[in-house]
Amino acid sequence: MPNRSDAAVITPGLAACWAAFAHAVSGQRLIPQFGRIGFLARELLDGIPHTLATV
Repeated sequence: MPNRSDAAVITPGLAACWAAFAHAVSGQRLIPQFGRIGFLARELLDGIPHTLATV
């Protein structure tokens, strides 16, 4: 079973950076479909797994 020393330590600041990145890129991917404004948060959330998988 892995323990904390087996994995990279993710600080709160690094987690916040990844969250901001995923949010921004997912929003950019919605622009062709919805325009620069007008999409909903739930539509943004649907794109986050794809965004993270392509990093």
